[in-house]
Amino acid sequence: MKISFSLNEQQVETEVELHETLLQLLRRRGMISVRYGSDSGETGAGAVLIDGKLTSTDCMLAAQIDGHDVLTVEWFKKPELHPIQAAFVATGAMQSGYSTPAMILGTGENYLIEIPTQQNMK
Repeated sequence: MKISFSLNEQQVETEVELHETLLQLLRRRGMISVRYGSDSGETGAGAVLIDGKLTSTDCMLAAQIDGHDVLTVEWFKKPELHPIQAAFVATGAMQSGYSTPAMILGTGENYLIEIPTQQNMK
């Protein structure tokens, strides 16, 4: 099945198998920050932002993202740290590192594109 979606602000057209999970598709496309968490999606390690909402890739079919926007931590690959990344580094909020990418996305779910200010946090 052919699908089209935005991955880290880049348009993608690809073939997917009907049984393929979003986790499998993203890993196939080199998104190594997306990790397997559980078959139920409860752990959060495989979380990404889909249309700005934190979503587990573990139990979502790849075909379901047709026409949607997906952001992974790879989106942050810029010369300077995003303020959310800088806050994680400054506070030592890394834990084991396995779920840190999903934690960063979860923390920034509402603020990834727009840097938080007192006004837009209300």
